[in-house]
Amino acid sequence: MHSMSWQLSAQCDLCLGDNEGPGGCSWHGVPTCRQPDCAHFIPLGQDPLQCTRTRKLNTNTRLDERKLKPWLKHFSGSHYPELLPYKQGLVSLDDRLLLARDLGVRWDQLCRILLDDVQVMHIDQDEDNLFDKCFATLNGWYESQGSKATYTALGMTLMHKDLQFEDLCKQYCLESQEVLESSV
Repeated sequence: MHSMSWQLSAQCDLCLGDNEGPGGCSWHGVPTCRQPDCAHFIPLGQDPLQCTRTRKLNTNTRLDERKLKPWLKHFSGSHYPELLPYKQGLVSLDDRLLLARDLGVRWDQLCRILLDDVQVMHIDQDEDNLFDKCFATLNGWYESQGSKATYTALGMTLMHKDLQFEDLCKQYCLESQEVLESSV
């Protein structure tokens, strides 16, 4: 089993029937055949998610990523962080406190993305201990963003290509797993 590999894919609904003759599928005899051996599958790791078989001119070849949202949660969020199931609303004080506790020495990486250089310098000079630096970073971002200080905004930042704090994003910004499993 260690030598087996797999690839999470979605069935393409853009090119359905494109490879069929006038009588439909040559193997199953039905139009727009959906049998797995006739279907076209697109790997979810492919960027962008688009059909390579669609030959029709003026046709959108990109898959609707919103349809794939329930499946992409099982795929690495680093490819499509905008599709993750974030909590609704503004980031709570409790979550900011807990995230500040868990952020630790990585605070300056997050701070450089959330705040400007002057704020980073002030936090580093004004705050003595690590927790206070982390909390000041999160609070400074929260206060500067106002109504835009949402779990989605924070989660997208935590998933930033230079940070990739996927563990913290999952713990503090995403809906609970019970909610996720019931939605599929």
